[in-house]
Amino acid sequence: MQRSVSSTPLPPLAFGEDQARHATDPDQAAALAAGALGRIEIYESASRETRFRHKMSTIRVNGLELSAAASTPMRLGIKTPDDTFLLVPFFGATTLRIGPRQYQWGAARRALLLFNCDYRYGITQTRSVLIARIDSARLRATLSAMRGAARADDVECCAEEARLLDLECRSINFVAAFRHLCNYIDALGANPTLLERIGVDDWFYRQLACWLAPDLVAEDAGDHGRAAGFTPGAIDAVCEAMRNRLNRPLTKTEMEKISGLSARGLQYAFLRKFGCSPMAWQRRERLNIAHERLSRDRDAASITELSFDLGFSSASRFAAYYKSLFGESPQETRKRRRSNATRHP
Repeated sequence: MQRSVSSTPLPPLAFGEDQARHATDPDQAAALAAGALGRIEIYESASRETRFRHKMSTIRVNGLELSAAASTPMRLGIKTPDDTFLLVPFFGATTLRIGPRQYQWGAARRALLLFNCDYRYGITQTRSVLIARIDSARLRATLSAMRGAARADDVECCAEEARLLDLECRSINFVAAFRHLCNYIDALGANPTLLERIGVDDWFYRQLACWLAPDLVAEDAGDHGRAAGFTPGAIDAVCEAMRNRLNRPLTKTEMEKISGLSARGLQYAFLRKFGCSPMAWQRRERLNIAHERLSRDRDAASITELSFDLGFSSASRFAAYYKSLFGESPQETRKRRRSNATRHP
């Protein structure tokens, strides 16, 4: 008697559903996944009752490689001896064996961080997962920058070959945070240039840093930057760096590295000196430059060109910030300037 095979619908991808590459053959799926997962040795169906299905979408943003994958139940054998991966489950669960140790992770409980894992063997349910290939040196640098100069040496993030991460930690739902990231990727059409411009890669590393070191976001965390004090020169250096790179705003991590202050210390220093956050000050500086350019007689750049020249992710977002600060739209500023030029040639 011939066994019937069902066709189970796959859960949605974390992002990139419209650009997904589909496969109904395990070998074809392995070829699609090889770049994102590492050296694949086993990639096959784990169910005789379910027709094999697999889909995947990948994007690279400033060195950060993100892949969204969904499949019917599978058996996996993969080597990644020189890479670090974060696996965030959105649907389903996986049982993984690394040497003598077994790890269970899935959408109900945990994510998994793999660091230089020589070989892993796993069996999955039907699942949807976000896979991030991570630069471990950048992760350490981000952790160091967020902790501030006073605790720069207090960084340990990849000491184990595999580390389970609770999806909820200290009242923070990290799956919701990464789902928000994926929705943002889709909202911007998975455009790497736009995503880099708004600092999606930095946002990712900062979220992961908070996941690995929850004290960074604890309500009672000590303000190391404030305790150590700050010098005006450190903030001046950050401001100068902002002015010298208008086409792409500095990320929070870059600001922390330049100043040597923690995230809280940097925030406090800017509030004390300027009465606003560092990100708000940076945006205001770029808007002031936009206002100056729109008031010139000879600046022929369109509003869209100007917004991208100054590092805004879209012309509409730029226009909204501009009107909030100056009480008129960029078009109205330009129209008023032209009207004045006509009356006073």
